[in-house]
Amino acid sequence: MRRGNLDKKSIINIILVAIFTIMAFLFDQLAINTEDKIRNEKIIDETLINKLTKMHSISDYFDNLTIESIPLLQLIYTKRNIYIKSLIMTEQDKNFKNYFNTNEYEDPRTNLKYALYRTLLQNLSIAYDLDLMLDFYYVNNKEIINELNKDNINLNNIFNAEDYVIEINNTHEKVLKLVYDTKDSKADDYRFEAYRSFTTEDWFSVYKLQMTILKGIEEGFDTIGKFTGQIEKQIDELEIEEESVFKNTQTLSIRKNYFILLSILSQIISLLALLFLFKNFLINRQKNEAL
Repeated sequence: MRRGNLDKKSIINIILVAIFTIMAFLFDQLAINTEDKIRNEKIIDETLINKLTKMHSISDYFDNLTIESIPLLQLIYTKRNIYIKSLIMTEQDKNFKNYFNTNEYEDPRTNLKYALYRTLLQNLSIAYDLDLMLDFYYVNNKEIINELNKDNINLNNIFNAEDYVIEINNTHEKVLKLVYDTKDSKADDYRFEAYRSFTTEDWFSVYKLQMTILKGIEEGFDTIGKFTGQIEKQIDELEIEEESVFKNTQTLSIRKNYFILLSILSQIISLLALLFLFKNFLINRQKNEAL
């Protein structure tokens, strides 16, 4: 071999160095591009997780609102008819009052009327409390709630107690006075007078108002149930999407590791080919010097 000429082995080593250097560069670029995809997938995954967290938070709030109200409502439902039935029985059967544990100077009907009045106020109080809690939460989370409300379910003032009261306004106006004259200095006098002067029909109107409020509360919880139902459906769909994104991120991570490994192997092979090339140069130089 003359000085300056390349033998077959040197040419092969040069080709190998060039090929595996290019391959190492390509695998590096593939690894970088895959890392970009992983970063984008993680952003999507975090966005989905944040949305799921908000959805679970809203669903849990409405579920807890319902669950916390159940014991109190169950107690009211178990006694919702007993007072009015007992009052009617005392009117129809003079001996019926003997079943009550009262002294001879105490009229059990007064206690029954008071119980009816207290139950009415209790129902109104529950409706107002629910309305206040729901309204406060709705105002502070209006954007996300409206976004989740695909079926456009009306969640505005679903526990509004005044709406229930208006329904009976034309039927028995003086019953409303029993409820709304709380700031009147003569309110207590009016109530005590009501215990004496209200007819059975009047107290039945009190009972009807009580049941109207309970029905409204029940319808409000039905509305909440429909809303949380569609949230749960969206949560299920979003969890499937999030799981798909997570699996895709894992697949991309494995692929990126393969690209990095192949890049390292290509660099090693390229360096080995370069070493063999230098070795071949030295061997050829020694041969030339010997000649």
